[in-house]
Amino acid sequence: MRKQSLILTATVTPHVDMRTLRVTSPNDRLGQYCDAFKALVASGATEALETIYLCENSGNDMKAFQRMLRAAMSSSSGSRPTPRTTSSAAATRRCC
Repeated sequence: MRKQSLILTATVTPHVDMRTLRVTSPNDRLGQYCDAFKALVASGATEALETIYLCENSGNDMKAFQRMLRAAMSSSSGSRPTPRTTSSAAATRRCC
């Protein structure tokens, strides 16, 4: 089977001028990203992946998300992709 990767993008702390966003709280947004990723892992969709890239473009420290990501994947059955996170717009350009 061909090795596959998944690229996820995130903006935990949106710019203050983004007034049309429904969820602007960084804590709420991070929680939504974590919940969505946990659901993705629980669905079994990550079992065919070799690597998951999370590119966060607002400069947030993603260490907490990476810990959650590793914990979620370690509790799943089957193969486990390597999680990689990067933060900042410059790093996102390199990642993606």
